Parts: sequence; C-alpha cells; structure tokens
Amino acid sequence: MCIPNPTIIKCFWIALCTFNLISCKAKEETNIILMATNFSNLECRAFAMRKLRYNLADKIRFAEDSIANLPPGCIQYKNLQLQLQKYQVDKENSLVQSLQLADTIKLQLDSILKIRLQSSDKIKLFDKALLIEMEKKNCK
Repeated sequence: MCIPNPTIIKCFWIALCTFNLISCKAKEETNIILMATNFSNLECRAFAMRKLRYNLADKIRFAEDSIANLPPGCIQYKNLQLQLQKYQVDKENSLVQSLQLADTIKLQLDSILKIRLQSSDKIKLFDKALLIEMEKKNCK
C-alpha cells in the first residue's frame, strides 16, 4: 500500500476549503439578490400607491375648484359634491393602506439591515441589486 505524500494531502484540504468558501460566498450573494428582488416588490407597490394618491389629490382639487365656480342649487354642483365625498373615502382608504405598507417596508428593511446584512459590502450589494430590480420593473 502506498502512503500519500503529506503535501498532496494538505493541498487537497486547502483546495476543498477554498471551494467551500467560494460556494458559500456565491450562495450568500444569491440570497442577497433574492432579498432585493422581494423587497423591490414592496417598493414598487409603494411607488404605485404614491401615484394613485397624487392622482386622487388632483381629482379632489379639480372637484373643489369646480364646486367653487358653480351655484349651490345646480345638478352639477350636487354631483360634484357626491363625487368629492367618494374621493374623501378613497383618500382615507389610501392613507390606511399607505401607512400599513410603510410599516411593512420599515419592518422588513430593519430586519434585512440589522440581521441579515451586517457588513457595508453586503449592504452595497443589496442596494445595487435593489436598484437593478427597480429598473427592471420600471418602478419610479
């Protein structure tokens, strides 16, 4: 039976450990990219909600301006008042949804930054991956 050379054994173990470290690092980067992808979904929802709130604010302003220029007894005045009441309900619902989404985003981001991404390199990778995902989804 042949006894292996100790240098060959050392080289084998070093190569095995290096391969292990490289594969762990690649898996960690994949996990960070996956976190960024999932977080980008929340961010995109937030951007969409902001657009809806701005559109609703424009509708409310338009209705208020139109009401101001109409006599109180006319049909258009009453229709606009009803529409304005509906917009106010939509505004309240939108506010509740926005606050809930903001809380979810804050909790998830706190979790990501404090627990999962504890080094500045990991945070930079997450930020870069998040920007890429946001661009892919055209969230602005």
